[in-house]
Amino acid sequence: MRKPNKSRGEVACTFNGCDVILCANMQALDQIDAELDLSISEIMAGLQGGKIRVIKACFEALTIEGDAGAALNKSVGILGFSELAGKIVEALVPDADEEDAAGKGSAAGSAD
Repeated sequence: MRKPNKSRGEVACTFNGCDVILCANMQALDQIDAELDLSISEIMAGLQGGKIRVIKACFEALTIEGDAGAALNKSVGILGFSELAGKIVEALVPDADEEDAAGKGSAAGSAD
């Protein structure tokens, strides 16, 4: 599988032995909205809370390369869903960690 294009917000993910690339594009966001009928804060809470329905819907919608259906069909139990939810959050908010780090760096710098 190709490397994800970080500038487009793509995130590589392996779930149940299947490699996929996730990306939050408008079509995927529309699909998530139509399927879940939740606000973005409710979706984020569902991902962080390990809600399987939210994780599966987001995973299927955000997969731009690879076979999300095959990965989900191989699933036994809930093992790996929390890590998958983390990758989904990374795709939905691609620069969150960088912005937090930058914000902390500038605040620390101004305190000197």
